[in-house]
Amino acid sequence: MVEKVIIYFRWKDRAYSLMMNTPGGKITLSMLESRICSKLGLDESKVKLQMKYNAAMLGPTQEIHISDDEDVGVYISSGETVSRYSLTVDVITPPKLFEELSRVEAINKSFIGKNYADLGSNED
Repeated sequence: MVEKVIIYFRWKDRAYSLMMNTPGGKITLSMLESRICSKLGLDESKVKLQMKYNAAMLGPTQEIHISDDEDVGVYISSGETVSRYSLTVDVITPPKLFEELSRVEAINKSFIGKNYADLGSNED
């Protein structure tokens, strides 16, 4: 039986909703990340999502981070659609992009201090 699961989430101070139709309500972390990226127009191969929510029973400042399929299952089963906590989604740039930026900066720095007038001559 296909079950509809509604998820509310916040990103950049704006609220969004998703409706996921899944057999038995089984939602995996990769399914959730894919749908959120699609909803936000993000390329999921270039970003990493950090998802968390505040559970009232743990206090207003205690956040629960979603990091695997079990965490998603607990979140989904934590309440009915109306009472389920809203997810907070943060987009984290993977380290790979920082490494590429560092390489570009290193290449640019290697040209600093060169005499470009001498580059046209045949001398070494």
